[in-house]
Amino acid sequence: MILDDYNTPKVLIVDDEPENLLILAEMLEDISLELFIATKGEEALRIAQAQEFDLILLDIVMLCVRHLKTIPKQKIFQLFSSLFFMQ
Repeated sequence: MILDDYNTPKVLIVDDEPENLLILAEMLEDISLELFIATKGEEALRIAQAQEFDLILLDIVMLCVRHLKTIPKQKIFQLFSSLFFMQ
């Protein structure tokens, strides 16, 4: 990610647990960024299709298991191809 005076980083948080969203939002509140939140997989896909993000913090278990069974995996990987996964 290359930042300059004109680019505010865009971050998407995807999680279905309100506590996790609150913790992450609080951790990021002092950083100058544009924060987007999705609580469902379908919502995350819609947001990710509409614009590019510098960082996506993703509850991959929630995203793949509960909400995206009907969406082709190829489409999911295409949208989230630049993700870095960690446990």
